[in-house]
Amino acid sequence: MLSKSELLNTVIGLYLSNEAVVQSQLPLILEALTTRRLLTDDQTLDDHDHTMRRKWTVRLNSLIQSKRTETRWAAIMLIKSTCEQSPSLLFSNIKTWINQLLGIVAKPESDMVHKAAINTLSYLFKYTHNMPELQREITQPNLPRFNHHLLGLAHRPGVFCTAIDALTTNMITFPTLSRSAGDNIQKLCLSQLDGVQDLDAPTLEKVSACLVAIHHTTNRVSSAQHWRDTVLKLIGSYHQALDILFDTVDEEWANEDELIAYDFVRPSVDPLEAFPILLRRIEALQICLSTALGTSSLVTVSVPVGKLVNLVCRAFSMFEGSLMNEFKDKKTFSALILCLPNIHQTTCRLLTSLLISSGIHMASCSDLLCRLSVRLLDEYKKQKSLKVNVYRLITLCMERFGFVFAQEIEKPLVASILEDIKVQTIKMAAVATNESKDAKKKRKRNDLTHSDTMAVQRLVEEPHEIQIGALKALEKLLACHGSSMDLNRRNALDSQVISRLLQITQKPFEQSLDTDQLIKEHLYPCLIASVTSPMQVQASILPFAVRLFSAGLNEQNLKLQMLCRQGVTICELITHPRMPPLQMGTGLITQKLMEVKDREAQDEQRAAKQASMASERDYLTKSTVADISVSDHDHSKKARMDSDPVSRIAIPTPTISPLATDIQLGTEEKDDRADESMKEVSEPVSTPLIGKVIPNASTTVVEPTGFAATKPDTTPIASVPKKEPSMAAPAPPAPAPAARPAAAVETFEAPQGDSGDEFEMEDFVMDGPDSDEE
Repeated sequence: MLSKSELLNTVIGLYLSNEAVVQSQLPLILEALTTRRLLTDDQTLDDHDHTMRRKWTVRLNSLIQSKRTETRWAAIMLIKSTCEQSPSLLFSNIKTWINQLLGIVAKPESDMVHKAAINTLSYLFKYTHNMPELQREITQPNLPRFNHHLLGLAHRPGVFCTAIDALTTNMITFPTLSRSAGDNIQKLCLSQLDGVQDLDAPTLEKVSACLVAIHHTTNRVSSAQHWRDTVLKLIGSYHQALDILFDTVDEEWANEDELIAYDFVRPSVDPLEAFPILLRRIEALQICLSTALGTSSLVTVSVPVGKLVNLVCRAFSMFEGSLMNEFKDKKTFSALILCLPNIHQTTCRLLTSLLISSGIHMASCSDLLCRLSVRLLDEYKKQKSLKVNVYRLITLCMERFGFVFAQEIEKPLVASILEDIKVQTIKMAAVATNESKDAKKKRKRNDLTHSDTMAVQRLVEEPHEIQIGALKALEKLLACHGSSMDLNRRNALDSQVISRLLQITQKPFEQSLDTDQLIKEHLYPCLIASVTSPMQVQASILPFAVRLFSAGLNEQNLKLQMLCRQGVTICELITHPRMPPLQMGTGLITQKLMEVKDREAQDEQRAAKQASMASERDYLTKSTVADISVSDHDHSKKARMDSDPVSRIAIPTPTISPLATDIQLGTEEKDDRADESMKEVSEPVSTPLIGKVIPNASTTVVEPTGFAATKPDTTPIASVPKKEPSMAAPAPPAPAPAARPAAAVETFEAPQGDSGDEFEMEDFVMDGPDSDEE
């Protein structure tokens, strides 16, 4: 396998040795350098590699001095590719290459060579941006000279765009070094914005970006003021152009403030010569204002929104019904009426840029923008380009202002959308009968007699650009106002969207057009917006949407498949309530997660308490059984217990905190044997027992058999006799006990542990002394 140095030597020997073939083989050389990474820096480079890289740079320096124009151009392109791949070669040869390229820019060359040299020099100077040493040694002495050469080359049409881009980059990257060329750059830009030359929109955008970037060359204190002054001068120049155009119109607009403007050349008095220049000037100023509103600045700037809104209102106040001033030329007024669509279209783009940059700060102008949009929709029903801009403006207003703007413009907007997306069917031509009633009259040549024409129909629809703009506005209208619309309008919109989808889907493949796919790409989002914004009083279109989305999964277009898959997913989420909701805020999700964590923590605490209670009960039961001793006196008591299975036995309880309440314990036992009762004392019962507080009593009554886990209580507890039939054999007779009152009880003191510490149990909260079991 060949190494990088061997491959590089092969490229030098085969393609760079002959100057005549360098240009023709340049794509192959660049592809080899890029794919094989022959010039990439690597830590494993040896002496042979450094030798071949040095040979490569020497050959490039030789080619750039060639007498052939094509060879010099190829050498410049190879130098730029070398700098992009190897920073080490760039660092070691940057001074030599900058001097050679500046010499090429300074002398007459072809546009191809000048453009390549300018782009390479811009890349080299930008590389030194964060390197103080290189800036001091290379950029400071050479960048002003480079800007001077760029200003000289900007007057050539073939190099103008490249020179403007380089000047913009230099002012943003090195503002201090470019400050001296600021006035000349401004003059150059204004000469392109006066409307004398017919420039395309991309070129005007580059000129506008260069003019706005001049504020970078000022200090940070005056940068914001310079930017604002530039915008105010552009607004004043816009008003001056409108003054000349609206000279024949009786305007109600009055200028309260003194306008400052740039010194543009005043056009001729003849409207045939002046109006085209003024229209191009207005378009250039609009692009410049839009670029200024959308370009980042060094510091926070103040946008004159009020002056821009006044400019927009003045431009839109002119319409075909405006009154003409007396003693004015009627031809000039007629020429102005012909130019109104262009003026309104340019102003509409300016208003769109203002909305994008200002956003919610123009909420106070919502009513004004609604009236302007409605009037433009009514005046320009058949103007394709202007109506598309109006739909874009309405969509942007609904995004910025939401429900309020959509509610105001709902009625006229729905009527316009229904008219634009509707497909009409008309007949091709009238059909004449073969037999004429009056034989003397000749049949007209334009009448058709063929019977097939009776079945021929033609579908008439608006241009697809207007339909796409209307569908975008419809999607946004349904999203922000769909659930609150008028029922009849909502039904009309839904039925129209579904019918259009069915019509395009059922169209034969040989009759389908490319525009049908574009329209379907915006019909499906409208259907999704309609499904996700239902009305309470409207029948759901969910069944139709499910069928349409399911059929759309088989579309050939990948984008349509993705839209239909999204629609099917949304319909599935709406159909099955068990699925998660369509929209859930981050705060709600966090709240649910916290509730789950709190519930888990409470369960763990409850389990720990139950485990501690069980261990304390075991210890308490063992201590109680160990303290019981049978004496002679106890034998007689045991005999009484055997004879009477319902004898009263006192239950020892541990001492608890003063907050504990009296608890009534109860359990039923069918066995009457006292020994079985005593056996159950050592085995704690896990059945929870419900207690009940007895008023004015210091004891609690319980059953004699079985002991359950109870709350500790400092009050002694005794038993209440409960006579039940015993199934066991009768015990031997015992002496009858002494008579005692029925309410008498036997009490015991609560036992304590070996260390004397009291046993603590879980508190049990009760509602009151007469409450039922919980």
